Amino acid sequence: MSRTGKGKYPLRYIPVSKREQLHLDYYPNFHASGSISGMRKQFYGDEALLVRCGSYIYNVSRNSKLYWEYAH
Repeated sequence: MSRTGKGKYPLRYIPVSKREQLHLDYYPNFHASGSISGMRKQFYGDEALLVRCGSYIYNVSRNSKLYWEYAH
């Protein structure tokens, strides 16, 4: 089972040590046990930029720099 949620952009990862520095708590999020494809389908859209940090997945579409430069 893929954890990318079948969106246009795959789920990327940011180390927990960077969470406060990047202010990830300001972005919409859901627990990692939730359905990525369901959240994309119902709330965020297929082009959402999602990153996982610890136990949460954050929608950082408002600041694509977090996705393209800090996440891997």
